[in-house]
Amino acid sequence: MGALFFYGLLTFFSAYGVFSFFYFLSDFLSEKKHLQNKCLYSVLFVKDEACRAEQMVKSLLFKVFKNDTGLCERKVIVVDQGSSDATYDTLSAIFEKERNVLVFHRDEFCEKLENL
Repeated sequence: MGALFFYGLLTFFSAYGVFSFFYFLSDFLSEKKHLQNKCLYSVLFVKDEACRAEQMVKSLLFKVFKNDTGLCERKVIVVDQGSSDATYDTLSAIFEKERNVLVFHRDEFCEKLENL
């Protein structure tokens, strides 16, 4: 009885693995077809919370890095909505050397949006 149960589990997970592999392969080929040489943007609007915004951007960057397939370029855009503190200056200084993060003021973002 134990051998039959083991054989059933082995068969089930083998079939699951084969179907999972084919699903992954078809998904990858579909993404390759549609995302090759494109750029995906994630836009984050912030106001008066530099520390929280920094953590959100870092978590987005981690997610992008973790899920990166190398098919397309991915960028995070941070838009300051007229903060009364130094949110824009802080985020600009923190992500100055990070080429995948762009920091804009609200008015500046509307102008740059046409060029992106």
